[in-house]
Amino acid sequence: MRGQLKSLIVLSCVLALASCAGSSGSARERNATLTSPTVAPTITGLVPQDGALTVHVTLTGDEPANTWFYQLSSDNPAALNPLGTGTANTSGAPENFTISGLTNGATYTVRVANWNGEVSPYTSATSVIGANVAPSGSALPTTTTSPDTSATSVVSSTVPPSGSAISALATTTTSPRPVCAVGGDCVVGDTGPGGGTVFYDAGSTKTWGRYLEFAPTDSAATAFGCLGSTNDASATVIGSGKANSSEISLNPCGPGSAVSVASSLSSGGKSDWYLPSKSELNELCKFVHNQQTVDIAVPCNGNGDLRSGFSETFYWSSTEVSNELSWYQNFVTGQQYSYGKPAVAAVRAIRAFNNANGVSVDIAPLAVKCKRGGACQVGEVGPGGGVVFYAAATPQTWGQYLEITTTPIIPYHNHWGCDTFEVNGTSTGFGSGLGNTALLADKGCTSAVAANDFVGANNTSDWFLPSDDELSYAAAAGKVPTTAWTSSADGKCSVANGTTYCFTYVRGGPYGNNKGSVGRTSNSVDTYAIRAFKITKAS
Repeated sequence: MRGQLKSLIVLSCVLALASCAGSSGSARERNATLTSPTVAPTITGLVPQDGALTVHVTLTGDEPANTWFYQLSSDNPAALNPLGTGTANTSGAPENFTISGLTNGATYTVRVANWNGEVSPYTSATSVIGANVAPSGSALPTTTTSPDTSATSVVSSTVPPSGSAISALATTTTSPRPVCAVGGDCVVGDTGPGGGTVFYDAGSTKTWGRYLEFAPTDSAATAFGCLGSTNDASATVIGSGKANSSEISLNPCGPGSAVSVASSLSSGGKSDWYLPSKSELNELCKFVHNQQTVDIAVPCNGNGDLRSGFSETFYWSSTEVSNELSWYQNFVTGQQYSYGKPAVAAVRAIRAFNNANGVSVDIAPLAVKCKRGGACQVGEVGPGGGVVFYAAATPQTWGQYLEITTTPIIPYHNHWGCDTFEVNGTSTGFGSGLGNTALLADKGCTSAVAANDFVGANNTSDWFLPSDDELSYAAAAGKVPTTAWTSSADGKCSVANGTTYCFTYVRGGPYGNNKGSVGRTSNSVDTYAIRAFKITKAS
C-alpha cells in the first residue's frame, strides 16, 4: 500500500506538470468538464470464457469516458483472483476488457467505475466462468446492472493529458488499511503502536506476536543486577525477551536492575515493554546499523553509522549466562559478550505486538512455568526444585506430576538403615512410596528418615523415598545418575556366620532402569527423594 500511494503521488505530480504544459484554454476546458457530476458506467454484458471473463462497458450521457477502474470478487474462497482485494484499471475506457487467470465454474462479481478526474460510483454484475457457459439471449449477453453504493477510492483530481498511458496508475483498494500504529500491517521502520520504531517483522503471527518495536529513547544506564540469582532466563531466541524479563523479575534483583528499568517503562500508552533477548538485541543492533534484518542468523557488525538516538556503547540483553554473567552487545562493533552482572550498560526497552485485520490483537499471556505452579513436562524444574520425571495426562488422586531431587539428599553414601531386622509392609508398586516412607521413618531407617525430613525449594516438605516402580520411571527418564535406594525392602533377612544380612531394591547408576538388590549396609548407594504435586496456577 505504501508503494501504491507513493506511485500515485508521483503520477499526480507528472500529470499536473503535463497538463500545465498544454494551452491554458485546453486545461480550462478539461477542468470545466471534470466539475460536472460523475455518472456510473453500465456493464452491458459479461462474456465468460475458459478461465477468463470479458467485460463490456459503456457510459451513458454526455460525460466522456476516460479510464475504467474495476474490482473482482468471488463467492468461492478457493477461486483464483488476480486482483486480490485491489483495483485495476484500463487505458482509454475501451468498449470491453478481459480479466484472465480465473477459476472455471466459480461465480465472480465485477465492479466497474469511470475515472475522469475522480472516481464515479461503481456498477456491478455477476457471471459464472467457463468456456461452456451459454450466453443468455444473444451473442452479447445482456446483464442487469445497478449502481454500487459501497465505498470508492479517490485516485487523483488531476486531468490526465491527451494520450497519456493511464494504465500506469497504481492499483488501489476500496478501504485502505490502517497504518501500523493503529492496527494496520507494518514494515520495518514504521512507527509502532507504542510510539517506537518497528525493527523486526517475523512475517506471520507467532506465539509471542509478530512485530518488535523499540522505545523512542534509552532508559537509564544501569547494572544488570540479580547477581547470584538462579539462571532462569537463559533463552536467546526471537520472542523470548518478554519471558526472560518476567522470570528475572520474580527474583530479588532490586528496583535498579536492567530488567526492572526496562519493564517499568510506560511509553506511547503502553506498559508491556521489556529487555530484549540476545537474538532480539542483535536484530536491534542490525537495524541501528542499517543492516539487513531478514536472516536472524546474521550477526550485527560495526559497519555504518548508528541511527540517531543510540549510543556507541554496550546494551544489556535479558539472556542470562549464569548466576554471575549475562549477555550484552557492543553497538560499535556489533559483538556480543557474556559479562559480569554488576557492570553498568545502556538499556533500550522493546515490546512485541500483533496487528491483524486492521486492529491490534492481544497476545496470549505467558504460560506459567512448571516451577511456578503451571503445567509441566518431563525434564522441567518442578516447584520443589527437583526435575520432573513423570507427568500424568490428567490429574490423579495423588497429584499429576512427580519430581526427584537432582542430587543425593545426604552428602555422602550412606546405609539404607534398619540393617539387622526384617521390615514388613513395604510395597514395590507405583504410588506406594509415600506410605513406605512413613512406615520406614517410624522404624528409624536412615534413608527414609532423610527423605521424610527433606525440605526443598519453596519450603516444600512433602518429599519421600520412592518405591521401586516410582524410581523406575525416574531411571528410565535418565534422572538417576547414581545408584539409588528405593523404599521397597527385598524380602526377609538372612543370617550367616552370626551376621544378619538384609536387602533393599535399588535402581539407577550402573543399573540403569534394571532392578537390583543390595545389602542395606552398602556405602555405594545414594538417597534421592521424590514428591508428587499438581498444577496450582492456571496459565
